[in-house]
Amino acid sequence: MNRLPQEIYDEIAAWDSEPSNLANLATISRPWQMAIERITFRQIYLKSSDLDKFERIVRGRRRDFLGAILYSIVLPTHCEEVHSRREAKGHHQANYEAFISAIHCLFSILKSWDNVECPTKSDYSIRLEILDVYSLERERILHPVPRQELNAIAPHMGERDLSYSYPHLLRPAELAVLPAIYSLGVHLRSMRVVSSQVSLEIVRKLPNLRTVDWFTYDENLSYPEQRQKNRDFFTRTIQQQLPEISHLQSLRIFMNHGKFYNRPWIPISSRPVKDSSDPLSKSIREETALLKGLKSLTVSGVFDEWLLWPDLKAEIVEPFWQNLEHLHIKFHTTKPSGGAYFRARTQAESTNPLFLAVSNTQMPPEYGTSEVNDIESTQNGQYSNGREHGENFQPELLYIPDEEFISPLIEAFGRAISQMPALKVVSLTTTIAMYVSLHSARGRVMDTTWGIWFAAPGESFDSELQKHPAFSENMGQRRLIFDVQKWRPNEHLRSILRGVGRERHGDTLVEEYIDYWSTVRRSAVLYYDRMVYLNVVREFNKRRRLLGDLKGIV
Repeated sequence: MNRLPQEIYDEIAAWDSEPSNLANLATISRPWQMAIERITFRQIYLKSSDLDKFERIVRGRRRDFLGAILYSIVLPTHCEEVHSRREAKGHHQANYEAFISAIHCLFSILKSWDNVECPTKSDYSIRLEILDVYSLERERILHPVPRQELNAIAPHMGERDLSYSYPHLLRPAELAVLPAIYSLGVHLRSMRVVSSQVSLEIVRKLPNLRTVDWFTYDENLSYPEQRQKNRDFFTRTIQQQLPEISHLQSLRIFMNHGKFYNRPWIPISSRPVKDSSDPLSKSIREETALLKGLKSLTVSGVFDEWLLWPDLKAEIVEPFWQNLEHLHIKFHTTKPSGGAYFRARTQAESTNPLFLAVSNTQMPPEYGTSEVNDIESTQNGQYSNGREHGENFQPELLYIPDEEFISPLIEAFGRAISQMPALKVVSLTTTIAMYVSLHSARGRVMDTTWGIWFAAPGESFDSELQKHPAFSENMGQRRLIFDVQKWRPNEHLRSILRGVGRERHGDTLVEEYIDYWSTVRRSAVLYYDRMVYLNVVREFNKRRRLLGDLKGIV
């Protein structure tokens, strides 16, 4: 069994994805063991409670096989009574310490693998993703409990008691420097919000980092002052620390804000509507412009035109993003300072004002001091971040652009990409709601993408987009693609966008207006609806036959 080259065993093992089969093969011989371990340790789902096992098992050549660590931080288990309450101060501090310890311990283990003589180099190349931060009792309650039981206890517990818990990374100076990490992702699938400073503090300890996926939250809609405070803190963090990460090649920032198009989610800012300069938007542009090695930038959230251009009144500015090849901006349909990029089709269809009720306190309450206080406050919605209100409103069909707001954003986008010499593929998109009527009598509201794409000659769009012919054809030419429903940009905007890449690639330009939903997604939805309908019919006929058989027996 040991006569074949190791590559043959690796190839055979790679074709069998059944875990039980792989485990059995590992016991046959040393070559099979190595082939199976190469697959097994390629990506590890690791809990902070299992760090001892991780340190004991991942040794020797297994470290060479390790390609990715998907890390979940497990917080302390508190007594059963706290399930229905917000975190008390003692529990809050205990969770902070557990979070800090989990980060430090993982870094210490990985640091021990490196050669101490060369602190900036490593024999390993690992992708680290922090997936979740949760406590065991919440995992036990939120997942196995039947839906009806979960609804019964929902007013007293759940996501909203975590909405204002922001674990920070204390003692960052003590965090080990890790040259082995080349990619970092902070995703956080739970509703516990981690301070935006955590990602940057970690990034500063990763000298060979090339890519960062950064997920954070921007949703405290019932408490606008808290939300503004969070955005201001995020702005300062970017200004102070992002310029130090000069080695980044790819950066993705996702500021989650619920439905992109739902009008009840319209931001209520402490800044006047007339102030069009959003500090966070400006900071992201200015600080990423200093990252000379940055080739790909993705930003998603509530932003304005200052994310893309310093000042629309200034025709000429100092060049920026000169090495950027890929730029993807997904903007929320609302603006940071209030107002929206889209409006109702007619005044009669408008249901404004659909603003969420603002808390009288403007700031969320402190951590609970008694169970009675916690339950009363939760029932009164005082801990709410506005999430549950979204279920009480139907989304307004906002697919008519408001020229006053959308035109400056598109102009800033056009100007920015026009001065990017290394440009390959860019996009400016959002998600809007549309009311569609399919084969059934009752229509429904569905999501659709609204936006603008550009690709230089020879460059490819995302594979999902290529399902539409416009994104897969004419690859040898400049391509400018609009999916903007019936709206059309004015001549000033068209002239700016048509000039993108002209100086480098020539005058030839393929400009197309498409309807991706009708061409691609509609057929998929119709197929899905038909499959659901057929399954319902099959189940009905099956029960009818069963009922007939039972009658025959009787």
